[in-house]
Amino acid sequence: MYDMDDPAETVELKLAPELRRAAAYAGGGIVVCAVLADFLVSLSNEEPLDGIMLTLAVSSVLGWSLWWWANHVRVRVDGAGVHRRILFHWQHWPWELFESGSASPKGYYGKFVFAGEPWYRKSVSIPSLSKGDGKRALEIVQSRYAPPAPEELPELVTFRPHLFKKIEISRKGIIIRRFGSEKRYQWDEVKKVVFHKPTRDHEDFQQLTCWVGDQKFGLACRGSDKQYLGAAPEKIAAYFEEFVAPERIVVCAADGPHSLSDADEQLATIRQQSRQMRIASWVAWIVVPVVLWGRAIYELGWKALEDPYNLAMLALLLPGIIGFALVPVFVRKELRKREAELLQKRDDLLRENK
Repeated sequence: MYDMDDPAETVELKLAPELRRAAAYAGGGIVVCAVLADFLVSLSNEEPLDGIMLTLAVSSVLGWSLWWWANHVRVRVDGAGVHRRILFHWQHWPWELFESGSASPKGYYGKFVFAGEPWYRKSVSIPSLSKGDGKRALEIVQSRYAPPAPEELPELVTFRPHLFKKIEISRKGIIIRRFGSEKRYQWDEVKKVVFHKPTRDHEDFQQLTCWVGDQKFGLACRGSDKQYLGAAPEKIAAYFEEFVAPERIVVCAADGPHSLSDADEQLATIRQQSRQMRIASWVAWIVVPVVLWGRAIYELGWKALEDPYNLAMLALLLPGIIGFALVPVFVRKELRKREAELLQKRDDLLRENK
């Protein structure tokens, strides 16, 4: 346990360095793009460049504000609780909120949602900031965290993975309705349920996939936003965790696998995502430039390329194309790193099971 009255245990977090650099690049990009666009418009209309200084001033304020905000955000964990500063005012969540069950880990990894709090202090995210200290700060919070009392399961939970499929779950089993047809299944007919969660303690999920009888369905959430219609994810998860045999449930948690089946499922997911990013990379490097430049040349005509202004406008697309194409490259790099970590953890689990 951490001694929360010990000042040495105070942890103050800033945005991760890569996020602050990204804010600086974005701020500089705002200035460059605004000034270049104003210059090209003035040049094409043969107007004086009097307004370019105003454009420079406004874009500089916007760019500097973005950089200042990224370097100003703070989260502090100390003996009094958790504090957050977004602009000027510090918000405070005392430890009593964590110890009384008013806080629940929901959404992203390290995010806590507080019952009964106003919208502007409804949640706080901890390790989304500096990674090393963020993990330590989360350990401190978890040492003072008490889960809320479990709620009684409702008699019926209804949700729609998409518009044409409606699913009802109750203590009696699962009913799947689609295009007027209806199929009923008992809970012992569920073959496998895979949860993707930030941690195993999360009541909700980021993704759920269920195989029951001859059916398969999936649900997804992005943070606190449901990508389906119907009941809250924590109510759906509670039903499956209550009535499905534990050996048929696989939990893929961001804080690491706890069994070989968890590790294998996470590896399969990461490899599938890596294949998707490989395809996205080819599309970004080849298809997007061909479509953008091809469409522009088709509209303007080849002779229009003799005009330096038109060439400059086409060149202006290049930074955006490169930036768009680099996204899947960086994602694949992160996925390869996660795959290596999972393989190492899987080897550790194998040695433990021997």
